[in-house]
Amino acid sequence: MRRLLAFTALLALAAPVRASSLNLRWTDCLGDGGAQNRAFACDTNTGSQSVVGSFVPLVNATGVVSTEFLVDFGFDGSSVPAWWTFKNPGTCRLNALIVRPTAPSTAIACTDWASGAALGMLATFSAGFGFPNLARVTGSTTVSSDLAADVFAGQEYFSFQLTILNQKTVGAGACGGCNVGACITLRRIWLRTLGGLHDQYLITGAAPGDQIGDARVLWQLLGPSSSCDVASPARNRTWGEVKALYR
Repeated sequence: MRRLLAFTALLALAAPVRASSLNLRWTDCLGDGGAQNRAFACDTNTGSQSVVGSFVPLVNATGVVSTEFLVDFGFDGSSVPAWWTFKNPGTCRLNALIVRPTAPSTAIACTDWASGAALGMLATFSAGFGFPNLARVTGSTTVSSDLAADVFAGQEYFSFQLTILNQKTVGAGACGGCNVGACITLRRIWLRTLGGLHDQYLITGAAPGDQIGDARVLWQLLGPSSSCDVASPARNRTWGEVKALYR
């Protein structure tokens, strides 16, 4: 009996982590053990931090040519800190957010659907989206039609890395707010296929068995995923207003 229990424990350790239809983690995919919490001392302008987005198709899909993603940032305060403003002219850290289309070198359980051939694009950054302490990022990873790929239900696939550079964190010209707590949530991924014949629209928490915490990471908040409550908008909204934020 003791030997059987030991063997069962080894099987449990070897089994891959179950991923939801949408997943977000620091450094690695969820299935490869990516971390949910990240604490940064905000004491250097070199290096970077990366969040990794992945997905598990609900059904098989043929001819995938693009994954389009939407990520929301909620901050523990009344506004979006300058350290977290990117892309748009006049923002404090204009070029400090990059979409990387290749999977982490450590990826094992998480398959790169594009086999390293995708191009990454940061499409939009919106500060104060819907609420003054929210920001939204959209982007995509794309291959040409001749490199369209098939994906299969139940397998976790890499979609993107959002790399946040540490530049302008300290010293002259530094942007404030690096130390402000944040909750970062992958809201949706749209799998685009050739001719739109097999598109899939994946939404956080929508599929049976999904865990919303799988699609959520924390910044400078070292408690459980429920700590995201402190980075949620305080003002009540109608259901219609809330739905409109995620269309």
